Amino acid sequence: MPYSASGLYGLRPPTGADDFIAQEDDIVNERALVTGCCGYIGAWITLELARAGWRVRGTSREPGYARELIAEALAARPDGDSLRDRVEVVPGELLDASSWRGAADGCAAVVHTACPVATEVGTPREKMHDPALVGTENVLREAARAGGVRRVVYLSSIVTLLDHHRPLTTPRAPRACVGPDDWHETATPATDPYAHAKVLTERRARALVSELLPGAQFASVLPGPVAGPPIGGTRVPASVHKMLWPLLDGQLRFGSVDMTVGLVDVRDVAAAVVALLGLAPERLAEIGARAR
Repeated sequence: MPYSASGLYGLRPPTGADDFIAQEDDIVNERALVTGCCGYIGAWITLELARAGWRVRGTSREPGYARELIAEALAARPDGDSLRDRVEVVPGELLDASSWRGAADGCAAVVHTACPVATEVGTPREKMHDPALVGTENVLREAARAGGVRRVVYLSSIVTLLDHHRPLTTPRAPRACVGPDDWHETATPATDPYAHAKVLTERRARALVSELLPGAQFASVLPGPVAGPPIGGTRVPASVHKMLWPLLDGQLRFGSVDMTVGLVDVRDVAAAVVALLGLAPERLAEIGARAR
């Protein structure tokens, strides 16, 4: 049962091979690599993939913490004991290419979620752009080296789609909508480092999959602001912190702009990613068109 849908703004239509579909019987014992497996969204994706029958190899720059977090989440679930052997955690540092060696061995799918969340104006390039771009290249080059990856899902963001400086409504199109070919073209490292880095990274990921993994299919998920419970632990997810902090530190004590924010539940994002690994290309493209 879905928790929410309003904030799942888009799925860019897939690219690549036509054999993207994975029937349920084929999924059992297939392995997926999930980068950032102890992140807010990555942890839920790891759990839901295991529940769907996948074996999951998660990566984290803090593998000890990731193992504890996932063990805690599994211990709290009635089916946790049966899932324990389906999840393993290995080190993976976005900027260290050598740390990815062997991570994708035996994997049929890669779900790339690991990425900093740095939205402050003036964020240094090494804090946002370098980990996003270099990390994505390291992950996909490892996937190509491993040789068995057939599916790549990239966790993008609604910020890659909506251009704050380009109005959606015009006299000729009073209810204009964004589409698969729309990108946030005006963001810069100085004005919006997160959006700029995510646009560059998604485009680079698409190009790398076409170049290095011609037999694989690539799709991206573009959630809006993500809310909902973390799977465990005591850390406040970065996206939740950024939404709540203005309320807590007095930034909005005199009011806020009149706006509507479509939230998406973190469990819905995870469910969408799991579904992407089992959909036929034409069905995925249809969902991508309707999601916008």
